[in-house]
Amino acid sequence: MKKYLLFIITVAFFSYSAVAQDISPPELLNATVVNDAGDVQLTWQRTDTTNADLLISRDYYDAGDWVVGDIKTITDTSQTQWIDADSEANSKTHIYKLSFKDMGDESESNYFNTIYTQLEFDTCSKEISLIWTRHVDEPSWKDYNDTISIKEFNIWRKVNNGTPSIIGTNDETDTTFTDKNVNYNDSLKYYIEAVRAADTSIKSHSNRVSIYTRMPYDPDYINPDLLKVKNNNINLQYTIAENSELKKYKLLRSENYEGTYDTVHTFNTSENTLNYTDDKASPSKNIYYYYVASINQCNHLTTKSDTTNNIRLQLKSKNATSVLDWNEFRITPANVTYKIFRKNGINPYSELSSSYSTNYTDNELDLFSGRDSSGKFCYYIKAHGQLNEGQSSLSVSNKQCLFIKPNIFIPNAFTPNGDTKNDKFRPVLSFLPRDYRLIIYNRSGNKVFETKKPVKPWKGKFQGQHKVSAGTYIYYLEVKNPDHEVIIRRGEINVLYP
Repeated sequence: MKKYLLFIITVAFFSYSAVAQDISPPELLNATVVNDAGDVQLTWQRTDTTNADLLISRDYYDAGDWVVGDIKTITDTSQTQWIDADSEANSKTHIYKLSFKDMGDESESNYFNTIYTQLEFDTCSKEISLIWTRHVDEPSWKDYNDTISIKEFNIWRKVNNGTPSIIGTNDETDTTFTDKNVNYNDSLKYYIEAVRAADTSIKSHSNRVSIYTRMPYDPDYINPDLLKVKNNNINLQYTIAENSELKKYKLLRSENYEGTYDTVHTFNTSENTLNYTDDKASPSKNIYYYYVASINQCNHLTTKSDTTNNIRLQLKSKNATSVLDWNEFRITPANVTYKIFRKNGINPYSELSSSYSTNYTDNELDLFSGRDSSGKFCYYIKAHGQLNEGQSSLSVSNKQCLFIKPNIFIPNAFTPNGDTKNDKFRPVLSFLPRDYRLIIYNRSGNKVFETKKPVKPWKGKFQGQHKVSAGTYIYYLEVKNPDHEVIIRRGEINVLYP
């Protein structure tokens, strides 16, 4: 019995050894990415006679290390293809191998890596750079034992809805390509085709990489909302169209509409409103022209606003009238309305008139004449330009003031007896000046009264204490406006007690 069992074991051992020696490992012909999802189709051939199941293994990343895991068992010995729908080979490189189940390492096939392609779009030179590899990134390229010899790489491209075509071929050592035939606003798709050296009919495709070749959207418009002169600075405001994807804008200025424009400020913002105060300008002396332009990624000026300029108001007095002149608001289209605003003294500004020309004469100043009326008149201009598509632009000028030379009437007597009738003395001015000084002296040359307020009268008292005696007194009046010479009046005033 023991001899019989020993014979069986010996026969089984030699039989297994013979089978093991006769096993030919399967050959993995390719691992090609077949769609946008990154599914990988494997193709193989087997020359062995064993009926053993075929194991498909794929690398995966786990716990900080690369390991190999079995992902599929093929029980049909006639099957020579299988699609790995879980590979996600559109985002990384994979390595595959085949082996017979329970047959040990000697039954392993060759390794085959998928091709992983990446691209980069240079928007300024309009070039797309492709780079691909048959190695795994961890994080640098890690070379697995891929024994497949490649003859060449074909670079395939599809433009929009067209048919894919080969745009270049590299030898087996060159895994980069630059597509210089690129236009903006095209949908491009690329993949790499590796041709095996041993059999050029066997080809493997990389993942697909796609891009829409466009620059970030330029703004549809840049509207010059406001240019306002304030405190001898120029405040500017612009509105950027909401469709803009740019984040860089330049404000440019020139002292000549047709001249050379220099950058005065660069905005780096994604906001749709730009504000800037130009404190280097002198708007009371010069006229400045401004525009804003968007800057794309290639540092080129793209969308440009209309050119606007400050309004420089000039003012002069002529025969108790105000003559206003200002420069043209040069905006396109030239549908511009000028509104004139005026104020007297401390009163607020109000609209005086509107005009399509660049001059105006205010001959209504006499309406303000009278006791306690200010001789100071101030003006500014609002230029309103109507642009296309309902947009508008506003330019507010500098403010200019003038003083009307007052007419002066000085009474020669008054009666400070307390009956409220002619019991106060002060000169009557058609307009109040900016500077005023009234002094009363007695016959001895002593000062009895002084004021710098045009509305303050002398009530016939000695330095505000007791009543002066009846008689003749001397007055000295000095009136001054900023744009007129000093007016001086001297004379006598009689104090009477009826």
